Amino acid sequence: MAKVVATTSQLFCPIDAFYGVTDQAARAAQEELSAMLKEYCGAKTREFWVDKDNPTVELN
Repeated sequence: MAKVVATTSQLFCPIDAFYGVTDQAARAAQEELSAMLKEYCGAKTREFWVDKDNPTVELN
């Protein structure tokens, strides 16, 4: 578990899912988390989806 404090500048939040089973719920959770971080923390967010067709993302 990570601790987020006022000086936190980067945060990575993986949300796991099974394709065809829980992937739609994971996408909804991703959108909701992003919206909440923006609203309550003033965060700038980026959303990525990693799967067999897109196995990596660039976080820089």
